[in-house]
Amino acid sequence: MKEYATKYGLLKDISHPVYHKDGSLSRCGLLEPVTLQTPIGPLVPLCDFYGRRSKSDSVSFYADGSLKSICFHSQKLIHTYIGEVPAEKAIFYPSGKIKRLFPLDGAVTGFWTEQDESALISPIKININKTALNVKLIGLYFYEIGSLKSLTLWPGEIKEILMPWGNMTIRCGISFYEDGSIKSVEPAYPYPIVTPVGKIAAYDNNPLGVNGDLNSLKFFPDGQLESITTDMNLIEVYKEGKLVNIASPKLIRSFSDPQKKELSPLKLSFGKEAQSVSIDDIEYFIPDFDFKIKSYIPPAGLCGDCSSCNACG
Repeated sequence: MKEYATKYGLLKDISHPVYHKDGSLSRCGLLEPVTLQTPIGPLVPLCDFYGRRSKSDSVSFYADGSLKSICFHSQKLIHTYIGEVPAEKAIFYPSGKIKRLFPLDGAVTGFWTEQDESALISPIKININKTALNVKLIGLYFYEIGSLKSLTLWPGEIKEILMPWGNMTIRCGISFYEDGSIKSVEPAYPYPIVTPVGKIAAYDNNPLGVNGDLNSLKFFPDGQLESITTDMNLIEVYKEGKLVNIASPKLIRSFSDPQKKELSPLKLSFGKEAQSVSIDDIEYFIPDFDFKIKSYIPPAGLCGDCSSCNACG
């Protein structure tokens, strides 16, 4: 039986261990239950992988021996800045503060589907900008000080939140600055936003979807628009009445199927004083140019699930 002593307790009957260059344990599985005394209290790592649980390691460590991640043997309520959060997996900062929590840690296989996993997820109550949400989550990401950094919503989950200009329905994710102000959101439907170059529909029909940190609508800490992503509009750029550029979403080879193409949305990034804009990596000093926003119609055959898009009206 292989054992390994950590600052949190003795790991018994470890399996498939991987070590750092200095010989200290990096990660391993466990075949026997143990209780580790961690910065957030006693925790029992997953042992003897079974059923639906992910085949990832039971525990992992930083090179200095600090706990990096732990898969719990059973779901546990973890105390956080936003309240008690049920979790099957946690990732920590080297300081011991919680970095990420995952309510479920199942592995989707031919024998265990996403629908099976979805049946186990329970909504979590969270207050965001005076909006009380009851939402199903893939994961929660925290700053080291404890405040919420981002939420990644469960597939198919959409929620209405309060933004400075009114309510917006979001999907996929939302991220925050340390003070709790909203950093970015992913609109569930095309949402018209007044920008320094005109009104643009914020929307990505194929968002990343697995990470709430990257979204189509991003703001500076003071609430001003920093960037917007759209696959609904094209932009004509004029200087002294002459057309100098047309920027639009582009067709690219699909990552999931190289034989197919998919739409890559157009992204605009604005300077802090709203005097400049970057479109297709070309920067324009806004007072020197005129911009015309037009509807973009994707090529036939690219449309996906009509229930999640209202591009055709």
